[in-house]
Amino acid sequence: MPRLAAMVSSLRDTSCMALIPREYVALPGGAIKRVYSVEQPDGTLALGDHVAWLASRAVRCSCGHVCRGSGRTCGQPECITRLARV
Repeated sequence: MPRLAAMVSSLRDTSCMALIPREYVALPGGAIKRVYSVEQPDGTLALGDHVAWLASRAVRCSCGHVCRGSGRTCGQPECITRLARV
């Protein structure tokens, strides 16, 4: 199992990934975590956090935070003010 940990690397852009198969990793203590795997150019397998992938695809406010509610701002007062001026 240590070899697998050595192969895991950070992923670059995952926006082109359409459907991701359901894959899980067993964690210490018996918990499981949903992940996805991508074969890297060098042939190694990289695991990515599924929740982080979902968040990366979320609509972003002009400040960079994930939009909430109406989907136009993150809800911070300065962002709402900026939206009102537009």
